[in-house]
Amino acid sequence: MTAQGNRRFYSVTGLGFGDEGKGSIVDSLAQHTGVQVIVRATGGPQAAHNVHREPFPHHCFHQLGSGMLLPGRMTMLTGEMLISPEHLLLERSDLSAKLGHAGFSSSSIMVDTSLQVITPWHTWLSQWNNWHTPPSCRHGSCGFGVGLAREIALKRPDMVIRVRDLQEPDTYREKTMLLARCVHDLAHQLGDPGDSWEKLPLVHKPGHHLLWQDGDHCKQVANSFRKACLLAPPEFFLDFLKPDAKQERNGILPADHRVIFEGAQGVMLDEDYGLHPFTTWSRVTDRPLYDLLERAGWSHTNLDDPRNLLNLGVTRSVTTRHGHGPMPGESRDDVLRGSRAKWHEFENNHAEADYLQGSFRWGWLDLALLRYAANTAMRNLSGLVVTHMDMGGDYDFQILDSGVDEDLTAIVNQHVDLQSPEALAERAALSERLLLGWPSGMPVFAGIAHQKLLGSLEHMNVWDRVDDGRTFPIMGTSFGPRPRDKYWFEWLT
Repeated sequence: MTAQGNRRFYSVTGLGFGDEGKGSIVDSLAQHTGVQVIVRATGGPQAAHNVHREPFPHHCFHQLGSGMLLPGRMTMLTGEMLISPEHLLLERSDLSAKLGHAGFSSSSIMVDTSLQVITPWHTWLSQWNNWHTPPSCRHGSCGFGVGLAREIALKRPDMVIRVRDLQEPDTYREKTMLLARCVHDLAHQLGDPGDSWEKLPLVHKPGHHLLWQDGDHCKQVANSFRKACLLAPPEFFLDFLKPDAKQERNGILPADHRVIFEGAQGVMLDEDYGLHPFTTWSRVTDRPLYDLLERAGWSHTNLDDPRNLLNLGVTRSVTTRHGHGPMPGESRDDVLRGSRAKWHEFENNHAEADYLQGSFRWGWLDLALLRYAANTAMRNLSGLVVTHMDMGGDYDFQILDSGVDEDLTAIVNQHVDLQSPEALAERAALSERLLLGWPSGMPVFAGIAHQKLLGSLEHMNVWDRVDDGRTFPIMGTSFGPRPRDKYWFEWLT
């Protein structure tokens, strides 16, 4: 059934450490609501949002909106998103081949010209840096260069490349060559790069790095990108999002101006609310969304009204994360591994160990982390969507309550200056304490059935007791990766 309400905005944000299943939720939400525009305003090309929708093969969305397998959908990239032009061209080509219809045009992808660009040089130096870092000291990286691009932008604003530079291929070539020389110098500070192109598991096709040393290839990428996407200034996107938006004269955009905002990663990795140093270099809560809509003219009061914005938080029925970092309730028991085996077909490589991100870890759900994500990290959560509900299998579920709410809140109250090594070291010490010092004897509740699990999550505890007067209604559940496995409740409309 398709919702026919007048709600303008839906938002999907991960409440964990990423890998919550946001892509399949966005895909299902787009189908059930009929919303045509998916906005990506956070994160970058490191996203891996998997969608399984028949009759198409599986597709992993990195920069495009995860509803794009549905007819007539389009993607807007704006806000605080970071863009990799070469990866976006490859993803667009792959998706176009799967869709196989003429409706997929340049206007299907709209890109804000103010967004920062990630080049293969960022990617290479990021992976080279990880190569020189002992495994025990690695904080986790997808290897796309997102963090490095942000770091260079803070230290060397003159090195920042933006999408608008692609509109002037000569300018793009000059900036890229300047960046290449800077990256080369930084790499030599770590050691002689030598033949490191052959050592690193680069995410580019073999030989592409050689082309990027040729300025003419930079111009080719710029020209191809301009033809593949509709490039527009920030005002174009703000006009579409404003409260009194009118139908676009050019007829490209839908008249109802309804939008699904697709989040990136998870709030426990947020640069402000995550557990440093095991975090990303960007904001991935719902706060960038609120900032963007306030710039478009929306008030706090209107945005807090779920009739205008339905702000969904996604959590798995279990806890997962890549690599090092605090994670209560981590489990290697046969029950969880046996349940996990059912998902192996669909989890793909992003859910396995790799040299950059580290091992993919599993554990039972911790209500303290979920309370923190919902009540503190998120600005105004409307309700929950619970994925991987089939993980319990015949053994049902276990829930933990580590009771570290005060510790997590203390981290937020530190107001860490991300450019201060001393402040980062202080927060890292607290994260390390959480990593090593989870309370012994924390409550463990086993044998919880599906309905009891949902009730526990709705009230953020296992006793159905509301301590602070807040509840988060369950608005949807997922029992598998495909659209038929998703169940939405009345609040959706």
